Amino acid sequence: MGSLENCDFLVILENNDKIIGASGVGGLLHVPSLQIHPDFMNKGLGGKLFGAMINEAKKRKYPYL
Repeated sequence: MGSLENCDFLVILENNDKIIGASGVGGLLHVPSLQIHPDFMNKGLGGKLFGAMINEAKKRKYPYL
């Protein structure tokens, strides 16, 4: 998993105006990265966030992930 600091874009997940998750794609090889706050793990949020990141990558016409 890559670092969110190197992502070309981020998809953010919030709860009560606090960031609880983030996903993005970056680097020459378009490496995906995903991070979820430990208090919100195992709730299915990672899959939703990853799906939103894939959709954004498609909108931006990334050739592959």
